[in-house]
Amino acid sequence: MTKTNRGFTLCIRCILCAVLPTSLAAAAVTAPAQYNVRDFGASGNGRAKDTAAIQAAIDACAKSGGGTVYLPAGRYLTGAVQLRSHIAFEVGPGAVILGSEDPADYPLRDNAWGGARKSISSLIYAADVEDLTITVRGTIDGRGQVWWKRQWLAASRLSAGSCGARRLAVLAEPPERRLQARLPAPQRGKLQNKMVAVSCTGIRL
Repeated sequence: MTKTNRGFTLCIRCILCAVLPTSLAAAAVTAPAQYNVRDFGASGNGRAKDTAAIQAAIDACAKSGGGTVYLPAGRYLTGAVQLRSHIAFEVGPGAVILGSEDPADYPLRDNAWGGARKSISSLIYAADVEDLTITVRGTIDGRGQVWWKRQWLAASRLSAGSCGARRLAVLAEPPERRLQARLPAPQRGKLQNKMVAVSCTGIRL
């Protein structure tokens, strides 16, 4: 190899050594952050409620500017969670989201179809968000049979007895059941939908 060729080769190597670390550093900076719900206190044992932990991961991800909220393998018992803009919500392989059977875990929200009446929140809810991705490689189990049974029971109670008798029956019920009785008939005893997005753009499923 001539002196000129050796010099050219050495120059190329210097350029690569200078450029590659910079490129790798840039890639590391731009890589989307991952927010594992376990790091926020989720147990994933299917018994303890993980609602707060999942919501905390979502909020932290959104506050930082975006990234991926990741649920690894496990069984996550949860009530309603609200998704935010610029996040990817990923249910990993072997992960199961179990909808809580407690009505108190689903707050009232503005009705997605309009009207003055409130509706029970869906299990997974988003409103006025953009750039949202939902990836499910595991399972979302809303346990709908429980809510259908509640609807049937509510319908049978309303069809029996006088108005006054029904009112006394409602007042004798626990608070969460009174909430069910105050809702319009199509919404009593069940979740309207397991996943609802309102006024959102750029949603990918």
